[in-house]
Amino acid sequence: MPRMRIMTDFCAERYWTAVSEMEVPDLNSFEEMMSAPQSSAEDMKKFEEAMKGYHDLVDHGKREIYKIEG
Repeated sequence: MPRMRIMTDFCAERYWTAVSEMEVPDLNSFEEMMSAPQSSAEDMKKFEEAMKGYHDLVDHGKREIYKIEG
């Protein structure tokens, strides 16, 4: 996994926004990572267990991909 951090919006009680940020060398690397995860079956099972019930807590979401210029 690339370097990653989680950020939360704390400016008002109703926003409840969480953002995960990943650093990748380029968009092609990101696309390859998303299309063919390099995790073992055991790691995937642990991840699924950790995320169990997660979607029950989510109202909606979206994905945004930004390219840093300069």
